[in-house]
Amino acid sequence: MTRPAMPSRARHRSQAGFTLIELLVVITILGILSAVVVFAVRGAGDKGGAAAVATDQRSIRTAQAQYLP
Repeated sequence: MTRPAMPSRARHRSQAGFTLIELLVVITILGILSAVVVFAVRGAGDKGGAAAVATDQRSIRTAQAQYLP
């Protein structure tokens, strides 16, 4: 039995490895995901700082109320 002839491009494609386009797509996706994570983490830090200030203000008000008659 003879095997059907494969186009020359299909024979070369069977080699292991990634093409340049595949690598660029993966790098682009990783860049987008890292940008999303950086902006999400940066926003969480701002919210944490605001919450800490609000807690400190309540503590000071409570201490003043207990100290002053």
